[in-house]
Amino acid sequence: MKQQITIAIFLTLLSSSILGQSAKTDSIFTNTGLVLANVKDISLEIIKYSFPDEELMISIHKNSVQKIVFKSGRVQLFTNDLGLNMIDNAYEYEKVKFTRFSDDTKGLVKIDDIFATMTSSGQFSDPATTRERGLRKLKIQAAMLGGNLVYITEDTGQNNAYWSGYHVNTPRESVATGGVFTSKTIDLEDFKDFVGSKNEFNVYSSIYFANNNTRIQESNYFPRKVIFEDIYQENKFVYVRLRADRMMNLQSQTVKVISFRKGNITLQYRIDDRIYNLFLDSE
Repeated sequence: MKQQITIAIFLTLLSSSILGQSAKTDSIFTNTGLVLANVKDISLEIIKYSFPDEELMISIHKNSVQKIVFKSGRVQLFTNDLGLNMIDNAYEYEKVKFTRFSDDTKGLVKIDDIFATMTSSGQFSDPATTRERGLRKLKIQAAMLGGNLVYITEDTGQNNAYWSGYHVNTPRESVATGGVFTSKTIDLEDFKDFVGSKNEFNVYSSIYFANNNTRIQESNYFPRKVIFEDIYQENKFVYVRLRADRMMNLQSQTVKVISFRKGNITLQYRIDDRIYNLFLDSE
């Protein structure tokens, strides 16, 4: 009995030793996937690494990296300097942050360009309020696209937002444009594992937003179904080619995966100037 225990302990130690030797690279967990390489340098903004048996040095911005698991087993976590929040759905749009500095987008993944216009007139519609409503529309669009940062490239309401000499009955228009970025994209294999062999899902809700809206528009379904025909990745994003229930008034098309968690999958697509989100019951 004692001999069997000794052999078991020996095998366990041997196995641990072999596993330890197999970790010959550092594991760099980026916003777009895992990179197995050797970290050479970590500076204020840049991480440099090289692949095994290669001398070429590759640089990546720290905003792109979530954590590094070194060969030694030590783990180093990285947080975005802007303190960007992960956004699970469009109703969390207030978590979206703005920046006017292009350097803040380094290492992030660009999703799309957006714009918002707001026109107001009357006694209770001052330029500052008009501008704030326009910026809120940018946040809503960004959240529906799966982004958590808007790099503002134009804001015509900024210069006259606090101007007090406007005429009450003169319409005021605020125009804001920007690029939507995300600090984390969906991993294809993670999503495929989450879905598993299931390909038919109930749609329990749908929302949309257009530039002429001031708030998110809702449309609830008494469960309609969609069929996943294909799941693939393109340009760092994960897409689903789906076929919809004929009663949904939705043609078969390709949609982008925005988020997934227990009980819910959020998909996004566009029709003309409208951004749509579909919410699926994943269970």
